[in-house]
Amino acid sequence: MMLGRRGALVLLAGLLSLTNFATAAAPAKTIRIAIPPECKWEFWGLPFPGEHRNWKKYPKYVGWDPAHAKSMAYRDARTDISFYVESDGRHLVAIGSNGKLLWVRNPFEDAKMCPYRSPRPVIDSVKAVDISPEYAQELKRRGANPSHRFISIAFDSSQFGLVDQTTGDFLPEGQN
Repeated sequence: MMLGRRGALVLLAGLLSLTNFATAAAPAKTIRIAIPPECKWEFWGLPFPGEHRNWKKYPKYVGWDPAHAKSMAYRDARTDISFYVESDGRHLVAIGSNGKLLWVRNPFEDAKMCPYRSPRPVIDSVKAVDISPEYAQELKRRGANPSHRFISIAFDSSQFGLVDQTTGDFLPEGQN
């Protein structure tokens, strides 16, 4: 059987696509994450008015790719404290300017937050934040010391909040 020039090119393109398919990177391994019953409404959303949802029909576990978790470091020039997000993406470590460990916390677990948009939200940004006098009153009402310095952290799930640099206490601010 003779192939014309066009037929040969089509055959070659087909073979190349098969080769690329065979050598493509394997899909990432996912970890099964349980969504607590009290958090199912937040993860899957509230029912529409008049709609009844049977939460038992939703899966007990959701797949999550651990490649979303990345370690990162941030140094606050105001206080000379370094913050390190561990490779699990959840634990936040504070190290003083003298190299002494100040605290290690898991802000998401400490605040007893529910997963939102991601079955296992991880920290994806850390930055310094200045507190306005008006917001200092709100922090005081929530039990925080407004004279302390704070950093802002955000999770890949769009949840965010403030971390007290002195104590490591996390104050959730919201999600969008």
